[in-house]
Amino acid sequence: MLRLIDSGAHLRNLPDELVLMRVSSDFYQRRGGFSYLRHTFRFLSLCLGEGRMTRVQYARAAVERTIQCLMPNSLRDWVYRFLLRTDANC
Repeated sequence: MLRLIDSGAHLRNLPDELVLMRVSSDFYQRRGGFSYLRHTFRFLSLCLGEGRMTRVQYARAAVERTIQCLMPNSLRDWVYRFLLRTDANC
């Protein structure tokens, strides 16, 4: 996706759901822990270094991702299901 943006493509979200997918029982567990957080910080640092985000955006994303990665799996499950994946038309 970053190559598309670099080439001048304009991206946006579609209003319709195009894919219905099932989530395995370990989906939320894989999105947490120190290993996942380390990869996340690598990506954020790359974005900062390439000028894709400001220091303020980096700091905000770092705090949000740290909380998300270190919260208990049961809470992460609830956040993903009921806060992040809500219907946009509600």
